[in-house]
Amino acid sequence: MVLRSRPAERDRGMTAHVILLDDDPLSRQMLLHTLNHRSDLRVEVPTGAALPEPGAGRIVLLAHTPERPVRVDQIQALVARGHRVLVIGARWSADVIQRTLEAGSSGCILRSPDVNGLAIAIHAAAAGHVIVSPELIPTYLHASEGPHTAEAVQPTDRALELLDALTARELQILGLLGDGLATSEIADQLYVSAATVKSHVSHALAKLGVRNRVQAVLLIKGAGALGVVPHQSSGNRGPHPRRRRSAMTRMQHTNPRDDATTLAFVPISARLDRLPIVPAHVWACLAIGVGLFFDFYDLFITTVLVTDLPHPRHGSTLAMSATFGGMFVGTMIFSSVADLIGRRRAFLASIAVYSVASLACAISPNLWVLLAARVVAGIGIGAELPVADTYLSDLLPSRYRGRLTALAYTVGFVGVPVAGLMARVLLPQAPAGISGWRWMFVIGSLGAVVALFLRKSLPESPRWLEVVGRSDEAAAIVSRMERSAAQRGPIPLPRLPERSTPPVSFATSWTRPVPRRRWLMMLIFQPLQGVGYYGFGTLALLVFTDRGYSIVTSLTFVALTYIGYPLGSLLSMTIIDRIDRRWLTVWSGLAMAICGVLFAFSHAPGAIVAFGFCYTAVSNVFSNSFHVYQVELFPTEVRARGGGVPYAVSRLTIGLMPFLLVPVLEHLGSAVAFGATGAAMIVAVGAIALLGSPSTGLSLEEINDPRVR
Repeated sequence: MVLRSRPAERDRGMTAHVILLDDDPLSRQMLLHTLNHRSDLRVEVPTGAALPEPGAGRIVLLAHTPERPVRVDQIQALVARGHRVLVIGARWSADVIQRTLEAGSSGCILRSPDVNGLAIAIHAAAAGHVIVSPELIPTYLHASEGPHTAEAVQPTDRALELLDALTARELQILGLLGDGLATSEIADQLYVSAATVKSHVSHALAKLGVRNRVQAVLLIKGAGALGVVPHQSSGNRGPHPRRRRSAMTRMQHTNPRDDATTLAFVPISARLDRLPIVPAHVWACLAIGVGLFFDFYDLFITTVLVTDLPHPRHGSTLAMSATFGGMFVGTMIFSSVADLIGRRRAFLASIAVYSVASLACAISPNLWVLLAARVVAGIGIGAELPVADTYLSDLLPSRYRGRLTALAYTVGFVGVPVAGLMARVLLPQAPAGISGWRWMFVIGSLGAVVALFLRKSLPESPRWLEVVGRSDEAAAIVSRMERSAAQRGPIPLPRLPERSTPPVSFATSWTRPVPRRRWLMMLIFQPLQGVGYYGFGTLALLVFTDRGYSIVTSLTFVALTYIGYPLGSLLSMTIIDRIDRRWLTVWSGLAMAICGVLFAFSHAPGAIVAFGFCYTAVSNVFSNSFHVYQVELFPTEVRARGGGVPYAVSRLTIGLMPFLLVPVLEHLGSAVAFGATGAAMIVAVGAIALLGSPSTGLSLEEINDPRVR
């Protein structure tokens, strides 16, 4: 879903149909004039006194004044016809607010000249939310503790019948909601999980036949049940007096500068996607990027250490395979950790593992200890990339998701030429009598410690927090970002989803058609793209040395070709949000295959370096595109595993690759070796072309809508 979308797209996807019912001609004309200037609203003023024709999804804007108060029967009749009713008025009482909400309306709005606030309310109602203006909340909450009317204290037969269907625990939880507690607070008080609380609430809503928590609490209050429902009173929570708060007080401001309308339960995703780029986004990308820098630095060390390890070529091959074998284990473990206990914990743990293991590599006394340390380092590296992809995908607004993720990877890919240049300087020497390759591992370990401290300041993913029931923490993080954005100007209106997507577990993601197709696509793509992408890093230095160049000259050539990695990543920032990532991945993968073949057939030093540079540059357009694409194809509940499990399989194929490609290079030549990597890449991008779906500019929730094919 694109936030500043083109008018045609906005009108097609988000236009709300509003029916204006206001008996005052002047008031009606002013509202009509105000709303007609909105391209996202279509306003209709019916003639005569008859109710509007039945129609699902239309918003009836009903005027309320002391002289012409809104009628409960009118609201009920409109709701029965499939309309959603918003009541707008200048003067309200607690009794009128309660009766209006109990009648089934979608909200009570204070009349205001702020058209943006009213438009937000209309779109929220269209999405099925219940809304109330913040100025009205004190009127409703601080009224007398007793019921507003004599009728309200008498439980109706229908209400008692509905309440009888609830379990004691469901009544208890709804009572606590009526006291104003959040899901996490109820979970703490009852010593259960937030997921258990949400499950009880869902079952209670279904039994009561209401749409949301507000209506459930109002139903209980209308039945006189709050005094008899078994729940912990506020006296058990501390010295604070009992507060008469409904679930409406859990609402969040959708715009820190707009206090005209407050939305009830605005999804965290809608609030995140409407934001412009704020410092928190940039800081997250840089902190993630620094960690990626040292991961890529370490990952490419084994491709430039062939002359300084015991048994050079054999030792380098074993070291690379050990690293990728560890990456398989790490990706499988930490991608699951990221979905189950949080993205932040997962990437902090992974980089800590890498730092310790890298230092162990530096002090390893023999090849076998080095290989064991490389396995452990691989566990940290393997987790880093898919978890970083997942975290950034969760946090970043949809219209900036590609370029900001590419920014993080651009910082990271600087580590590749740095690894090549440092190898050029350190490997021929032994500073302080210590081999140069050991110093390279020490630098990687210390750099990871720096990245660890930078990342500790990052917040947890708000999307993940919301999914696991920690909505208050998610809202607090997003509110800070909204306040930062508001200092720079107005924030776009939230694009609320037309309908919520059903929750997905890891098991059900394999049984539903769309996720299952995406699992299949990525399980074909990932093993093959790894051969194409890392094949160059495996073979490049060997190609130079086999053609007679000295190791120092070969390392210089490799360092020059590796400059294409950060430059290609920088190039991707300009196009990754302009071209659909499905097709950007396909076309850049085909370009890699062509450049690899040209590199293999070149013999002049200038041509070899030029085609090697082109290969690395276009390969990071490819890499950034698929790193964003692979995680946005899966819902929040399984996003880390959706990106991580296929990526883990690719680590196995890459671990085996040196044992296959190096013999091919030695016996059949570079043309055959690079031809094999090119063929693997063509099959990989073919899977994306045939089985992929659009993602660029869409919200994560739109991409994972079950209706998407």
